[in-house]
Amino acid sequence: MSEMEVIPSNWVIVKLGEIATYINGKAFKPTEWSKEGLPIIRIQNLNREKSEFNYCNFSVDDKYYVNKGDLLFAWSGTPDTSFGAHIWTGGAAVLNQHIFRIVVNDAIITKQYYLYVLNHKVKEFVGKAHGTAGLAHITKNKFEESDIYLPPLPEQHRIVAKIEELFTNLDKGIEYLKTAKQQLKVYRQAVLKWAFEGKLTEEWRNKQSASMSSGILMKKIKKQRDEYAASTGKNIKIIDELSTEQLISLPKLPEKWEWTKLNEITFQITDGTHLKPTYLEKGFPFLSVKNVRPGLIRDDQIKYISKEQHEGYIKRCKPEKGDILYTKVGATYGYAAINTLDYEFSIYVSLCLIKFPQDSILPKYLEYCINSNLVYKQAQYRIKGIGRPDLHLEEIRDFHIPICSISEQQAIVSEIESRLSVCDKIEESIEYSLNQAEALRQSILKKAFEGKLVSQDPDDEPASVLLERIRAEREKSVRARQAVPSAK
Repeated sequence: MSEMEVIPSNWVIVKLGEIATYINGKAFKPTEWSKEGLPIIRIQNLNREKSEFNYCNFSVDDKYYVNKGDLLFAWSGTPDTSFGAHIWTGGAAVLNQHIFRIVVNDAIITKQYYLYVLNHKVKEFVGKAHGTAGLAHITKNKFEESDIYLPPLPEQHRIVAKIEELFTNLDKGIEYLKTAKQQLKVYRQAVLKWAFEGKLTEEWRNKQSASMSSGILMKKIKKQRDEYAASTGKNIKIIDELSTEQLISLPKLPEKWEWTKLNEITFQITDGTHLKPTYLEKGFPFLSVKNVRPGLIRDDQIKYISKEQHEGYIKRCKPEKGDILYTKVGATYGYAAINTLDYEFSIYVSLCLIKFPQDSILPKYLEYCINSNLVYKQAQYRIKGIGRPDLHLEEIRDFHIPICSISEQQAIVSEIESRLSVCDKIEESIEYSLNQAEALRQSILKKAFEGKLVSQDPDDEPASVLLERIRAEREKSVRARQAVPSAK
């Protein structure tokens, strides 16, 4: 607390150790966990909306039991996510270590007021914590020696009521913003759906006197595929064309469009090395599934390999500018991004490389198409593997893709981007508002604990009187215990 800060005259500065008792949880061993009994409350059960419990099926010391409504404080873990106070909303449970069960002295402080105070001071507690950058702890002694501003009890109730009123309104606004954000996500997919059904360019087509049919384009692509195979010596995989039954089951396309398979409009669909490389601090960039998101290659967490390994990997699979990288393994499968990187790199098996004639198939057209629900749903249907999803290359080659003339592809990309750019601006505004809402929440708490949120009542008994009474009672209790002769 800064000596320059001024608080109302009927408030007092008090140490946390004076107003509550802090009981740390039991250090349960993994061997003591069970699948039945009372839930064991761990930090992850406090700060995650959905988390699994371990259970205790034996008796423990009474101090470790927790009931609904108890005040808990997580004092260990990652500074950004773990530390914080919570009112336990579950039923009977037992407490794990690194969490305090706080028994407040309700003669001087209310539980709800203390909850808000503790969460407002989390950054201060983290500053006092010790440990590594990723894992910190605050000792009980430092915790109890921390100061807070304490108003009279009636004012605490008024402060809590005002905070909850303002937070309720704030939460409604945040919920509205999150709903709008989700609606934007749905609208983005709707735009892609309309695009690849030909609806976005219906007016454009009506204004064209003549345009190339997809059949002519497909003949051009076939010739380009043959030339690519001849110049590179690579065999292009041949798979069956769409059957009559498959064509009948697919949505109807505009005139001069047609359905095809991804394999029929590409030079190469392959994946990166299946061998795990040796990573180095410096060397040639090596990308995996974590580096690709829809329409974006993230090159901020790239790993590096030796020149020898890199040159060996690119003999079979060499990404070049304008190619598409596609995630095929893990929870984030089904994402496509154009390679816009200006340097050479190689890829892991979790990524698929898609090469195609870029003067016949616009990279952006294909990227948007693969990222649409039209293709993603095909990926969902074809995914293999239990626990770790995996799309096989044969399944990717078999994706059904709508194709149209290059001029209409350009018109489609233009229509998509004009709409999505509006979405981007709205989303930026939503994110700004969400950040402002969090700043407002902190401002409300700051005002509350500086005595500026509600007015003071001169009839309230000053907090200092309460504190002195409690200190006197504590001193009297200590003297009484000291006066009792110890048992021999």
